Amino acid sequence: MKVAPELIAWLQDLFGSLGPVRARPMFGGAGVYVGELMIGLLDRDETLYLRVDEETQPAFEAAGSSPFTYFRRQGEEFPIPYWRAPEEALDGPDGAEPWGRLAMAAALRKTARPRKLRNPG
Repeated sequence: MKVAPELIAWLQDLFGSLGPVRARPMFGGAGVYVGELMIGLLDRDETLYLRVDEETQPAFEAAGSSPFTYFRRQGEEFPIPYWRAPEEALDGPDGAEPWGRLAMAAALRKTARPRKLRNPG
């Protein structure tokens, strides 16, 4: 997905108070970054999803949000740790900033954890 300049401008308006915002095409959608942290993603329909973890997920649930899921080759639905941005986060910078901060905190916690090595055998 090529990210339209208008969409990038909208993301910069929403989350610009958190730092430099950019979007990078990936997997048919786009990753949304503040600095070097991936805080969200846009799906093919340009729906915004924000990063969650076990600490921030309850806030997204309380706001009526839902997780991003995709279907694996075997047909099973697979969620990833990104949840639909609540409506208030899409209304403008004042509503977006607290949700963006939650997404940044979740992304920072993820980068601080040691990565698990896969067992090749």
